[in-house]
Amino acid sequence: MPYLRRINSTSVKTYVSRTVLLLSDDGTLKPLAIELSLPHPKGDQHGAVSKVYTPAQHAVEGSLWQLAKTYVAVNDSGVHQLISHWYCIPATEGQLSVVHPIHKLLHPHFRDTMYINAIARGILIDADGFAECSVFPEKYCMELTSLTYKDWNLVDQALHSDLKKRRVAVDDKDSPNDLRLVIKDYPYAVDGLEIWFAIEKWGHGDKKHDPWWPQMQTREDLIDSCTIIIWMASALQVAIDYGQYAYAGYHPNHPTITRRFMPENGTPEYNKLKSNPDKVYLGQSGAPEWTSDGTPLAAFKELGNKLLEIEERIVQMNNDKKNKNCIGPVNVPYTLLYPTSEAGITVKGIPNNVTI
Repeated sequence: MPYLRRINSTSVKTYVSRTVLLLSDDGTLKPLAIELSLPHPKGDQHGAVSKVYTPAQHAVEGSLWQLAKTYVAVNDSGVHQLISHWYCIPATEGQLSVVHPIHKLLHPHFRDTMYINAIARGILIDADGFAECSVFPEKYCMELTSLTYKDWNLVDQALHSDLKKRRVAVDDKDSPNDLRLVIKDYPYAVDGLEIWFAIEKWGHGDKKHDPWWPQMQTREDLIDSCTIIIWMASALQVAIDYGQYAYAGYHPNHPTITRRFMPENGTPEYNKLKSNPDKVYLGQSGAPEWTSDGTPLAAFKELGNKLLEIEERIVQMNNDKKNKNCIGPVNVPYTLLYPTSEAGITVKGIPNNVTI
């Protein structure tokens, strides 16, 4: 919460989010609720100010649910860019002697790392760089990243350890490699574990005084550490980085920043959601200030009144049992050219512009 106060003091406006997901029988995760929280105005000792949103498709509630998911997506983007993306590989290469016995094993996985990191320091993570301009913590990006990595250690980066820590895998002596996935249809975990154990099988200390380096007493400890380094530099890097453009190139699919809080009841923003602003129907104006000329305004009002008359006629025709083709044999009235519509899927309403 203290960091959220600082972040929201900038142009960013966001929340701490928690999402409750249901693991369905078909192996998919469905969101049941999203909690958005802000610091208590009287201090953190009073807890947080929270509001819960649940799935909805229509009217204002549908719009609020979409916005709630957007705030969650922004937080997910921040974790992806500021936490998942940083590695230990530069420190390892920089301190591992070229005459070290395992240098030949690891050297191919260090290629271009220093060069890429030098570029990143110049344009990505520098002050006012790409990260601070596009990821929601803004000027607090690197500070927040540093705080997150305060207790970082190498062992936790092992794929099976990460999956168990996130409770999507459990120890199971009857499963391959003694590990069972809670979500069987989890492509990253399924594919990743096969690659992980292939690297480990192939891989079958001098950093012992560094706090991030694990204690190595056996050959297995050395294999684990080398597997982690190779995994992070190769497969994990691909899983984190290579899908970014395909998945997040369309910004609404993976937004990185929000500039306003959730609309509250009674505010102009909330009222816009109530008026279904995404669609403005024929004979209506989404911008009242479009003209101040009395003549076109009078003509536009006449158009609106005429369309109301047409609506009444359509209802009358559909209710007249003599008009067999108005409702058809399945008793579904023809309303595609009914000029207006309420919110939701109604199969009626003529928008002012092309929509889908």
